[in-house]
Amino acid sequence: MRTPANYLVINLAVADFIIMMEAPMFIYNSIHQGPALGSIGCTVYALMGALGGTVAIATLTVISIDRYNVVVYPLNPNRSTTKLKCYILIAFTWAYGLFFASFPALEIGLSRYSAEGYLTACSFDYLDRTYKSRVFMFVYFVFAWLLPFMIISYCYARILIAVINANAIQSSKSKNKTEVKLAGVVVGIIGLWFAAWTPYAVVAMMGVFGYEQ
Repeated sequence: MRTPANYLVINLAVADFIIMMEAPMFIYNSIHQGPALGSIGCTVYALMGALGGTVAIATLTVISIDRYNVVVYPLNPNRSTTKLKCYILIAFTWAYGLFFASFPALEIGLSRYSAEGYLTACSFDYLDRTYKSRVFMFVYFVFAWLLPFMIISYCYARILIAVINANAIQSSKSKNKTEVKLAGVVVGIIGLWFAAWTPYAVVAMMGVFGYEQ
């Protein structure tokens, strides 16, 4: 079980668990009908969501690249994901997440965390009308949603083409059966991730471009 692919899946599970840790705070705020834990509690809540969400999408992107290399270039040793490469990639996903999640927490003018919706949850203040905040939110949208979506879509499109071409060769089909199955599972996970987060990304961009109503 200690394969690079499974390490990446574990990393994804850890990121999702951090998001799950918001649940008790959300329930507490809901009972009290507002941000009952104050500004610090709101920042902690939003930081967990931003960090977990960004690390999750970065991990899904890395996994898609790993599946792409395994399925499309199975005989190229330079494209294989070794344990060292895997550790570096996992460290990158956390650095990537911390980079974007830390700026609003520091409140240095690049957005901030605030209560949203029914004020029982906290996240980026995408209704902030300052120029720097709007630029930060747009850049975050590009690097935490648009760019990963493009990379993942490309990787799995190439995987699909490779699978279709390999179906004519029985030996190739048998050899890659496990890798293709894992790729299919990951496609399902990614589909669920984007189904869950795309509406939020759209709403945030509406706020950035002035459609607060």
